[in-house]
Amino acid sequence: MSTLTKYCQNGANGYEGFTDALTELETADDAACVLWGSKWRTPSEEQFAELLNGTYTTAVWMMVNNVYGLKITSKKNGNYIFLPAAGMYNGTTPYRVGVMGSYMTRTIGLYPYNACRFYFEMGTITNNNTSRSYGQPVRAVMVAGPIEE
Repeated sequence: MSTLTKYCQNGANGYEGFTDALTELETADDAACVLWGSKWRTPSEEQFAELLNGTYTTAVWMMVNNVYGLKITSKKNGNYIFLPAAGMYNGTTPYRVGVMGSYMTRTIGLYPYNACRFYFEMGTITNNNTSRSYGQPVRAVMVAGPIEE
């Protein structure tokens, strides 16, 4: 936690006091963009927060095809997204699979060794921070409009 060389706004956490102004993953470090191409990104904390806005969506914990997860439905057009309760990994150990969802965002967390995540389990839906070292699913989004390479 004191040897970061990128995405670090606090010199106490940076290697030899390193800091930078990066608060969101660059495309070269974004798993969605690297694996699927330039039209894809890991969502930002702001984009996940939009999913939580009860003015525009409803969110229901449910089972789909024998998988628990969160179904978020647009009040405007009825379109929905289903996010499986895929849990996360601590090293090589799966944690709370089928019980909770913890989806990574591209936004760096409150502390530079954290990332913002979209978290849910039965009765709880929130955006919060977790260690960047945990293995968490990414629900990629497609970038709208022309792509700048």
